[in-house]
Amino acid sequence: MYTLNTAQKERFLTSDWMPVTYNKFVRAAALNRSIDIVKVTNTGNNYVNGSTQAIISINGDGTGAVLRANVSNGRVQNVIVQSRGLNYTKANVIFTDITGGNGSNAAATISLAPQNGHGYDPVEELSANTIMLNVDFAGNESGDFPAENEFRQISLVKNPYAFGTSTLASGQLYNVYTKINVSPGIGDFNNDEYVYQGDTIETATFSAQVISFDELTNNLFLNNILGTFQPNVTIKGNLSGAIRVGVSKTDPELQLYSGKTLMIINQQPLTRDPDQTDRIKFILSF
Repeated sequence: MYTLNTAQKERFLTSDWMPVTYNKFVRAAALNRSIDIVKVTNTGNNYVNGSTQAIISINGDGTGAVLRANVSNGRVQNVIVQSRGLNYTKANVIFTDITGGNGSNAAATISLAPQNGHGYDPVEELSANTIMLNVDFAGNESGDFPAENEFRQISLVKNPYAFGTSTLASGQLYNVYTKINVSPGIGDFNNDEYVYQGDTIETATFSAQVISFDELTNNLFLNNILGTFQPNVTIKGNLSGAIRVGVSKTDPELQLYSGKTLMIINQQPLTRDPDQTDRIKFILSF
């Protein structure tokens, strides 16, 4: 019906799942409700030997099918489909030995191709009802997926918006963090700690959790934002004690909480590395 290429095998073939695709040559050769498979259920006996005996007739409502019997030792070994015909909704096989022969009891069943023909639409023909989504993250993906911290939750979101718009996000890669550039100052911020603007974190006018901090560029990557960032105001690390002045803020590329969440997977923390590629698979059955 079709053959998987190397990329399809690597990305989607597992011990439990096999991707379904189509072959353009098989599709082009498909005939609507043709006779593609005939299975001999009783070989019978005493038939006249011959490799292509014309001893089969078809009782059905289609046209054009031609079947021949391969007879050896007086028995029908198999049935050869010489012409598949088309437009059959029912078909039965009738064996009648050649004139002068006395063969009897041979029987076979016909498997009709589906609408449009066998191999035309493998998804429908094989009753495929599962979708696998496969995503590879290489390193930090140009800064969009920081590799300096582990992750433990994966979500699948339908139809999110680009940040600040009602336009569906149609690109391949979006970040969902807030980036704040800070001035050189005292100490470095720690992953996972909270940072804030204000006298205390309890009374902060702005707070967020640190994904990572790049001490070379002085960029602070944040999520779980509360309040409003104020430029030129000190940002403090709740645990590290780091003190920097916030210079500028860059919003996420994706509108947070937009779209419909289809799936959330919680897992053990996965430590990342800038030199590694992480592969994530979603499997949805309908």
